[in-house]
Amino acid sequence: MSQLTAKGVSVRLGKRPVLQDIDLDLAGGTLVGLIGPNGAGKTTLLRTMAGLQPTTEGALSLDGRPLTQIDPRRRAQQIGYLPQEGRISWRVSVEDLVFTGRLPHRSYFTGQNSTDSEAVAAALAAVGADELRPRIATDLSGGEKARVLLARALAGEPAILLADEPVAGLDPYHRLEVMEHFASLAAGGRAIMVVLHDLTLAARFCDQLVLLDEGTVAASGKPEDVLDDERLESVYRIRAIRGSEDGRPFFVPWERL
Repeated sequence: MSQLTAKGVSVRLGKRPVLQDIDLDLAGGTLVGLIGPNGAGKTTLLRTMAGLQPTTEGALSLDGRPLTQIDPRRRAQQIGYLPQEGRISWRVSVEDLVFTGRLPHRSYFTGQNSTDSEAVAAALAAVGADELRPRIATDLSGGEKARVLLARALAGEPAILLADEPVAGLDPYHRLEVMEHFASLAAGGRAIMVVLHDLTLAARFCDQLVLLDEGTVAASGKPEDVLDDERLESVYRIRAIRGSEDGRPFFVPWERL
């Protein structure tokens, strides 16, 4: 199983420090929720771990090898990245768009083979988008586009998947469906990190949470340890109502502080 490691990572955008001295291990078999208020540095951290944002200090490694020394094509095969605001610019079918997620595994000027077709079908099924296969991608609703773009990331079958707010535009049914699939992938040995604002989904599905605040790790560990009342008050500035259903926790933001 693969492992992506950040050691002493700091990032400045211009003169502004965005991340400061981040240590983080994302190991196979784990679903990690990256949480924190707006502007905490979550998207920058995800982009940095994907190798898309250079570090100012510190380093990243994939299975013990410096990320900067890995061929970009090989890196794209191992690490899948789903940006927060994915855009679809081409009038292509959903099936063809999802197939582009297979490109890191393909030789140039070759079409789909049976492995590609199976991966595309499995990815569409995972996000409940089978019926969208023949549709033109640019004609989809916002929520449909979000699911299709997630399917494209899944079609590449990366060992590590970094997803920035993948359920933000989805209805409750599809939010649960996607999170259940992430949990299943992690149980099968993949390393998954997702940015989430829904604390109930984070607590229910994630094995570990990393709480960012002003570019630093305020807490990391099991959901029940990270989401205590003190941190909800100091980091999120809220009071939450908490409970459990079938032994699983839920949080309802109730009052601003």
